[in-house]
Order: sequence, then structure tokens, then C-alpha cells
Amino acid sequence: MKFFSETTPWYKANFHTHTTVSDGRKSPEEVEGFFRAAGYDIVAFSDHRKVSPAKIEKDFILLSATELDTLYGENRECFHIIGLNIPADATFGDLPKDSHPQAFIDRIRQLGGIAFLAHPQWSLNQPEDIVALKGIFAVEVYNTASTLPNNADRADSSQILDLVARKGHLIPQIATDDCHWYTGEHCRSYTMVQAEDFSVNGILDALKKGQFYASQGPRINQVEVIENTMTVSCSECVTAIFYSNSPWVGNRSKITPEGSTEYTYQIQPADRFVRVELIDKDGNKAWLSPFAVNGAENKFKYED
Repeated sequence: MKFFSETTPWYKANFHTHTTVSDGRKSPEEVEGFFRAAGYDIVAFSDHRKVSPAKIEKDFILLSATELDTLYGENRECFHIIGLNIPADATFGDLPKDSHPQAFIDRIRQLGGIAFLAHPQWSLNQPEDIVALKGIFAVEVYNTASTLPNNADRADSSQILDLVARKGHLIPQIATDDCHWYTGEHCRSYTMVQAEDFSVNGILDALKKGQFYASQGPRINQVEVIENTMTVSCSECVTAIFYSNSPWVGNRSKITPEGSTEYTYQIQPADRFVRVELIDKDGNKAWLSPFAVNGAENKFKYED
């Protein structure tokens, strides 16, 4: 089984960033310029409770988007939900700050958009609360802004998401910048989307199907599983780590100081999911979403 098409093109995307329309330090025009110059094909301005307008050009798509945040319940649980492809005239004043995050997801979907969960490690979201969310298509495994110098070091959500995966919910994972300051956090972490049609509908369809991976630089060319052998083909990296629900697996970390473009892993009998993390010589990472193995059921279902 091969995970990706050999012929379908890839597009570079950032789905979470801010402008002066809310609390970002740069104007929409400046932000667009940064990402265009860095070779991005798709960007979404996810300003807080403000819907950015869409812009579709032959070689660049600006998706309409917004970010809705909540502190609900006695414990003031923090959730941030990003909505993509939202009508420009949509408003959310009837959904107060203490709303349950599911209300935000439901509204986004009612408006014809799609939703994902932002920075669960930064928000200290509990695995059981993430599992309870219905209707998201992805979750951020890495959020560049959620670390030094402007935050505590909570950019990487992979450990929380491994606990979610251990519960059988293998939620697809993306990476974003969540730019606010534009002092080095921009154009760092992104999502590579494989879409047959470079259009809003083509991109949304690929996202709904999970046809993407997260990266800061390493390229994942192909992933193939034959019987119990998994092979990852990639740009040159020095480390590949194969995570699963099994606490102890010998030789799950592949370290190649001289560099390699292919890594293999023998899926263990006790494994119920596997996800992959690649690291290049500069410390940049790429993340492959967790997937079910050995006949395990993936309890996560995205229903359009």
C-alpha cells in the first residue's frame, strides 16, 4: 500500500496566521508578501473572530478563515478552533467566549467550512477532550509561535496526540506558524497538501481526505507498507523515529549521521498505530500523521 500518488502535485500551505485585522503585527498585504516570497501556494489569515476574504489566483490561493477561542466550564478549558473557507460576512457574536468548542466547530461546518484544532499542547488540552470533538479534519502537531521567545516551550503537541492515538483516534496532523510578531516565527512550519486540482474545492477535498503531511523542511516523497515492513522515502535526513502505542520497541529510532533518503521499520505485533517523525541535519522536522496497523480500527472519522 502506497500512501501518496506518484503524479499528483504538492502545494505548500500555512493555515494559521494573523494580521493587523486582529492581533498580528503586520498588515494583510505584508503577510501575503512574506509567504509568497517563501514559495507558499496557499495561506489563510485566521484573525480572531474576524473572517478574512478569499483571493484566488492562478498560482496562489488565500483561503478565507477565522480563529475562534473559548474558555469554558468551571476549569476555564482553553480551546482554539480554526475555520477555513468561511463566508466573508459571517459573524460569531452569538457564540460567547465561554461556549463549548463543539459549538464553534458546528457553526463552521454549517457555514460550509472545515475546522481544525490549534496548538493542543499550548492550550493544555486533555486527550479525552480532544477525542470528544466531532467534525474536525485535523489537529496541529506543531505550532511555531507556541515557544520561545514569546511563549513557554509548548510548540510540539506530538506527545498529547500520541495519547489521543493510543485511544484509537488517529487524527490527521498539520503544522502551522500562527504568526503574530513576524520576528522569526513566520514561514517556518507548514503543511504539504497533495491535490489533483489547484482550486479552493480541490484543496478542501484533499484536506478532508487527509492527503497531506506536516513539515519544517524535510520532504516526504512516499510511504509504503508491504506486509509488516514500512518504508519511508524522503529528502535527505539524519534521523527517523517510528512512534507507536508500544512503549518499548528496539531499533525504532533510525540515526544516520551521514544522511539517508530511505528508512524502514518493522511493524511490531503489538502496534496499533504508527506515526513517523523525520529530522534533517539542521534540526528541521517533518511529521507523518498516525495510521492504523495490524487491523486496528481508527475511531477518528471525518464526515463531510
